This record gives sequence, structure tokens and C-alpha cells, in this order.
Amino acid sequence: MNTSRMSPARMSIAVVAIAATAMLLASCESAPAPGTSSSPSGYVDSVTGGEGSVRVQGWASDWNTLNPIKVVFMVNGQWVKQVFTADTSRPDLDRKYSRGADFGFDETLSVPAGAVTVCAVALNVGRGEDTILGCLTAESGRSGTTVPTTSSTTTTTPATTTSTTSTSTTSSTVPRCGGVLAATDVIAALC
Repeated sequence: MNTSRMSPARMSIAVVAIAATAMLLASCESAPAPGTSSSPSGYVDSVTGGEGSVRVQGWASDWNTLNPIKVVFMVNGQWVKQVFTADTSRPDLDRKYSRGADFGFDETLSVPAGAVTVCAVALNVGRGEDTILGCLTAESGRSGTTVPTTSSTTTTTPATTTSTTSTSTTSSTVPRCGGVLAATDVIAALC
């Protein structure tokens, strides 16, 4: 980020955005089971590579409302500058939770060619915290090419960065973190 032409106020906002994002990645814990908390629940079911894009599928629901909620994405550590609504029909969710079917998301994001890691975050409604639904990696750039989906966790501290990656399509532990809404609002203000 070139800060030489930023006003002190914009520079302060940029520092807050970077700090909030670092806090988000460093302060994760296990997500609540659906319906056991006032924070959103959900899951990233798949990330599939395409020609300069990835398709992200999953679901998100906040137990404080029966209405669809907002979901934001991060690609390779950068926030996507768009907010999506998890309102795609998922009859399997209605059968399992008896809350309705319109809590799915099925979005196509433009991404650079190569391996990309996509994280999805459900934005909280009412009491509770925003929830990281998960992060998956896929290959983009070659039509019809699919690589194994992997789950990825990154922990950042001031002195070190630790990354672990395992090939998997499901995970029993989904990290949950607060502060995403504030970070995305700040990032949106920078653009």
C-alpha cells in the first residue's frame, strides 16, 4: 500500500483495517453448532476453479433471524469488494434445521490464475459475532481443471506466521472470529 499520498485520517483508517484483519486471522475459535449460539453458523461446501474464476458454494444462517444474511469473501488474503446474500435454495438445510431453505450461497468470483484460497465470512445480525465459515483452496485459470480442495488455517503473530494445509473437503472445526464487519466497513471506506 502506497501511503505517501494518504492523508493522516486515511492512513489511520488503513492501519485500523490492517489491524482488524490481523486480529480476525489470529483470534479464531471453534464455531458454535447450528442453533446453539446467537452467532451465525454455516459452512463452505466447495470452491471449484474455472477460467479466471472460482465458484464458492456453501450456506450461512444467523439464528437471530429467519431472513437470509450477508456473506463476504477473502481471496488470497484480500477482501472481495462486494457483499453477497446467502439466499440460494438449499432444501437439505430446511430438512435438517426446519428454518427454511433460502440460506445457501453459490457465487462466482473473478480471481488470478493459479492456486487461490477463498475464505467466507457470515456477517452477524443482532447479538453475537461474525463467523468465518471456512477457507478452501482451488486452482483457477485452466478450463475444466480441478485440483483437490484443501482446508487451510493461518495464524499470524507479530514475529511469526504459521500455515498448515491438509487435503480435505470437510472439517469438524470451523474457526469463528469477531470484528469482520468493522474491518470490511473500513476497507470499503478506503476504496
